[in-house]
Amino acid sequence: MISINDVARKVGVAKSTVSNALTGKKYVSPELKEKVLKACKELDYTPNFYASSLSLSERKTHIIAILLEYRSDMEEHSFYGDLVISSLATAAKKKYSVLLFTNDDNEVLMKYLKYGKAPIDGAILLTPNIDDDRLKEIQNSSIECVIIGRPGRGIHYDYIDIDNYNLTREVAEMLSKNYKEVYLLNASSKLTITEDRKHGFFDSFSEEDRVNASKYYIENLEGVIEEGYQLGLKYAKEDVAFITCNSRVAVGLYKAIHDKGLKVGSDVGVFALGKSHNDQLVGPKLSYAIQDYKIMGRRATEMLIDKLEKKDCTHCVLIKSKWKITDSIRKIKD
Repeated sequence: MISINDVARKVGVAKSTVSNALTGKKYVSPELKEKVLKACKELDYTPNFYASSLSLSERKTHIIAILLEYRSDMEEHSFYGDLVISSLATAAKKKYSVLLFTNDDNEVLMKYLKYGKAPIDGAILLTPNIDDDRLKEIQNSSIECVIIGRPGRGIHYDYIDIDNYNLTREVAEMLSKNYKEVYLLNASSKLTITEDRKHGFFDSFSEEDRVNASKYYIENLEGVIEEGYQLGLKYAKEDVAFITCNSRVAVGLYKAIHDKGLKVGSDVGVFALGKSHNDQLVGPKLSYAIQDYKIMGRRATEMLIDKLEKKDCTHCVLIKSKWKITDSIRKIKD
């Protein structure tokens, strides 16, 4: 691991001079400061000012990080705010601060998480992939972590998640009582949430029908309106229902259903596994699953701080979703 001593040797100055150049505690000429910064860049050295300010007996910052995967549509999803605010409030009660980190470049994140660089005691990570380099880097760096979402292969961390398997299975079973055919329009195959929804959907079919289940299953959607519209034009017909990965796909379905002269609910059912408040649907109101992200933020933060303070903690929490049933699906039969 590159240290401040390596930077000092490269520049040909004392370690204290490098420290002063980086912290500004004492004057260093602009020319020398530029040499120090250039050496840091060439050596890929990032000082951990938080850790260096601590005594050897107490190498804790009392800072935890929330690692969000960057998305261009983040502002459309209120759950980010609910989750982060809940985590901030929970951490504050326990005398911890929260560092929010988001980047669409995983290489930047992994450099940040190398041991000795991150000014954090632990991290909360969202939206895990089946093969997730971020989690592997955290695991290799021995950083305590709690995952929001089920971690993928070879990763052994505590996590909290929506019970996506049972949610999808139960919704599919409910719709199959009211419609002849039920489709699942699922998200990216790299996500563990997609995998859980897929298993729940396939298990909703009887053993004799399972061989045909794959023709009603579509995945690797980006979750945009146009995908819902095109799939609606292709598959929407009377006595068919759709389960969508989000409400934007449902918006596209609504438009296709209307364009085909069919009615949402009575002719074609639509149920979304998640909903954004900004989605503009032409009636009827959408049926969807409700997740309480305030609870998830609070529980994840409590689990992480318990781990950091070596307390007994729950290793896995699954939260059951509630349903909002409207006229976008036929009245549920008794």
